Amino acid sequence: MIEMTNITDTKIFDKEALLSRLCDDEELVSEVVSVYLEDTPHQIETLKHAQSSGDQDQIVRQGHTIKGASSNVSALRMRQIAYEIEKAGKNGELGIVSELVGELEAQFRALQDYLSK
Repeated sequence: MIEMTNITDTKIFDKEALLSRLCDDEELVSEVVSVYLEDTPHQIETLKHAQSSGDQDQIVRQGHTIKGASSNVSALRMRQIAYEIEKAGKNGELGIVSELVGELEAQFRALQDYLSK
């Protein structure tokens, strides 16, 4: 079982925070989110490859990359799971990473669904 705060207590996406950081520019918010949604699947695939090959350093790097990008766009659940992946990678807990990657993919789909409404 994953040891982290209840992820459902965390917002999927905090548009107000992102708008605030981007000076209430709706067009820029849309562009930033679009780039994130386009790039993240590639980042997740790189993470999955690192996980399947047991590349601990790459797991840490990808966790960190996804965490930072998710934080930048206020995708809070994605940020939390990516943080847990980065931490598990640093601690050599590679068995946990597989479960976390599955959760990251599920939360990315949830984010896509949320943003399509």
